[in-house]
Amino acid sequence: MAGDNEGDLTLKKVLKDTPRAMVVVPKTGLPDGPVVIAYDGSLQAARALSVFVATGLGETGKIHVVSVRSSTFATAERTERACKFLSHHKIEAVVHNLSSSAPPEDVILEQVGRLNAGLLVMGAYGRPVLREFFVGSVTRKVLEESPVPLFLYH
Repeated sequence: MAGDNEGDLTLKKVLKDTPRAMVVVPKTGLPDGPVVIAYDGSLQAARALSVFVATGLGETGKIHVVSVRSSTFATAERTERACKFLSHHKIEAVVHNLSSSAPPEDVILEQVGRLNAGLLVMGAYGRPVLREFFVGSVTRKVLEESPVPLFLYH
């Protein structure tokens, strides 16, 4: 999904300023596969999950909820809320509570590949601007490297 610098700046501005969900599609072909929802319990992730469910796309196939944290207990708590919400809407999901010291964006992209995903759903730009400047952005890296379309909302 990476492109020229001007295009990258435009995409970043559109993503940060739009009040609506957005699907960003890679330049490669569209894979067919299950939906992976990257869920970290943040407001952005909850909004993305809610809007994704409202589109009806969750009713079309297999759903995987992936959560990455250094503590498995905190991760399980989060995914339980996400799965309860999905269940309320009659959507079944397979849960992947992952404990890792690797950057979350790397773990998410690894899971997208491992699960042969066709779509990745996630909240966008959840970190404060100053922290994002110093440690990078999960959203930015996933945008640059995702081999599948991204359903983003913030």
